[in-house]
Amino acid sequence: MNETVAARAVRRDERLQEWEPMLVSELQRRDPEAAVGTVGVICQNESILCGRIACEGLEGRLNERSIMLEAHSLSNAKVRLNISDCRQVAAFPGQIVGVVGRSGMTGNTFHVSDFLPGSASETDWISQLCGVPWLMRTRSVLRWAAVWTALLFSFEMLFNGNKSESEEIRLDEDTDLPEPARNVAQGRDALPKTSSGILTKFNLRFLFQWSGPGGQAAQYSVGELESKIYDNVHHNGKGELLLPLSILSRDESSQVTTSRKILHFTDWKAKLASQVCLVVVLISCIISPITFIWGGSWADPRWVPGGRTTMVLDMICDLCYLAYLILELKMSFMHPSRRVEVVDPSKILEFRLRSTTYVLRAFSATSYFWIATFNASLLLNLTKLVRIYHFVRLPDPLWLIWDNGILRELRPLLLLTWLAHWVGCLLAWGGGYREALWSSGDGSPFETTFNGAVVPGWFSLYFMAFVEALYMLTGALDNPLGDGGIRDKNFGALVMVAVFGPVGCIIVAHFIAAVVREQERKFALDIRHEENQAFVKRALENLNVPKELQRRVFSLHHFQKMSHDYEAFEQLFKNHTLSSPLEDAIRVYLYQSVLRSSFFNNKEHSYILAVVRVLEDKAFLPGDYVVRVGEVADEMYFISKGIVSVLVANGKSKEVEDAIKLPMRKKEGDHFGEVALIKGSLRTAWIKAETYVVASCLRRSSIEQIWKYFPHERESLQRQVLQTVMRDAARQATSIRQSVGGRSLAC
Repeated sequence: MNETVAARAVRRDERLQEWEPMLVSELQRRDPEAAVGTVGVICQNESILCGRIACEGLEGRLNERSIMLEAHSLSNAKVRLNISDCRQVAAFPGQIVGVVGRSGMTGNTFHVSDFLPGSASETDWISQLCGVPWLMRTRSVLRWAAVWTALLFSFEMLFNGNKSESEEIRLDEDTDLPEPARNVAQGRDALPKTSSGILTKFNLRFLFQWSGPGGQAAQYSVGELESKIYDNVHHNGKGELLLPLSILSRDESSQVTTSRKILHFTDWKAKLASQVCLVVVLISCIISPITFIWGGSWADPRWVPGGRTTMVLDMICDLCYLAYLILELKMSFMHPSRRVEVVDPSKILEFRLRSTTYVLRAFSATSYFWIATFNASLLLNLTKLVRIYHFVRLPDPLWLIWDNGILRELRPLLLLTWLAHWVGCLLAWGGGYREALWSSGDGSPFETTFNGAVVPGWFSLYFMAFVEALYMLTGALDNPLGDGGIRDKNFGALVMVAVFGPVGCIIVAHFIAAVVREQERKFALDIRHEENQAFVKRALENLNVPKELQRRVFSLHHFQKMSHDYEAFEQLFKNHTLSSPLEDAIRVYLYQSVLRSSFFNNKEHSYILAVVRVLEDKAFLPGDYVVRVGEVADEMYFISKGIVSVLVANGKSKEVEDAIKLPMRKKEGDHFGEVALIKGSLRTAWIKAETYVVASCLRRSSIEQIWKYFPHERESLQRQVLQTVMRDAARQATSIRQSVGGRSLAC
């Protein structure tokens, strides 16, 4: 009592300096990107401020509009705290706290996103207890529970004799709290503390409350509920259930003993060999047609681009490809129809040797044996065209990327380019280009230029043939007879146009179909939304619905598309494409805001999951009445998104124009209408959507089926509903008395 004001200010500043590093450390652990700021200094980035709670109003009472944060007494800096976005706040004047948020445009307001309470000065506990301007905020709900905290603190001070400035009231380890509260408690336990007082001896701890949206925290987190549905140890790589290779099954008729003699296509060695094979095939498909484009032979490689070096490189590719084909005889494969891994060596050998494509691929690898030994024509390399099969259907070891969207889009373009390369080389050989090059000697008459550089005549002729082949395969060849060009009056060119012209129509049809199919897959939901919107628009026009009402319809459609996709919900849950555990896990994730409702407090996880399964979502536009007075009630609502206001009848009037708008608003995580689950009744209030709202509906018919197995939950809700009915009846009686009294005075 004899302490001067200046001395008290010094003690408060010292205590603030003591707590500030601990609060900053904890807040930086929660938000590593937040920087340490200064009270009163504008900062538009996420920052941390530490200070003492102060009041702004004339009455000195702490509320959402009057809570201030003041710095050290020397700086005399204050800033108003906007806690509307903060999930939980428990504060009293003089309390040392840390906050995370951003400054407003003017710097007079600090918008808080996270609030960490520290401690209050021991010398101020009596004034704090007597002044009682307490604020315990949970989504705009004010409570007086913080008085109990200060009362326990004051008893601690009385019985403990103010032994230490850093005396800290903490939670027992066995206190029954939600997981988020335990995490905060552990953070508090990490702060400095000394010997405990009388409350510790008698196990009278300060009651820690953890609040979330809707007034309560979810009893179970998403991860905890998920662990009740399935063992999610497989998510962290310890299990094998979610490994892609575990999805495959083996042929039941295969013998385990024989499977050890082969190489499984799931082995990394088989995958590496397949990747090397694709590289070899890519090089071979480029080099092989070039060897016969201008004629030549193994004995006379003068007209082969690159000479014998090109042929030797092509032959090396053939040997590597032949080695891979031999490896396939000892490698398991995926059965094309039954989609199982075949590991029986006899079945593998039978499958390979009876496959026409395998025989042709094996023969193509021996082409240079016939060319070098019997001086066969280099046209024999045309058999290597069958190797493109590896890009039409990737080898089995690469089955995991078969359905890759990028590969599916690039595959038609890649195949079309390769076919044009092969057909162009064949057209150059037998369509008049080879004779034109021979007659010119060095091909100089066909030289072209590119940015001033001269392109050799033989390459220019090849590119002309390639362009002709590309247009031929896409059905766009405008001069099939080749009048006035190199193909003019050449019979070989006419035969090729006659053969590849119709083939080109089929190829371009497959090419366009593949592109369209991939676009439909990528934009499947968007296409369905656009179709639905077109149907709705046409229906509204046919029914001559007013323009303003049409605009509301389209607004709801766009809101559903952007914020709550009903089409996606239908695909996930209505078509039964998922197992029951997966459906439950996805619903728990999607309804995590609903699970924070007090309706689920102290409920079994089985009951929670059963309720979540029967929830139905409804979307509302700003201004829509979710429920109306006098409406038959048979369902309750949980707010998943948005804000609604509550209006009650004014006296006996049932008109919404005369209704009284309550100051309270219901937000994400709140619920209303639970009376309808117990008994048939009429609505006693209007619930109006102030923003775009998504409300999850729980019908009486659905919950009654669940209550057959959880009768105690019905009894618990009945007790709550009885209190709600009595409160509504008292409110209506008061409203009627006020209305009657007003009319009497008027008379």
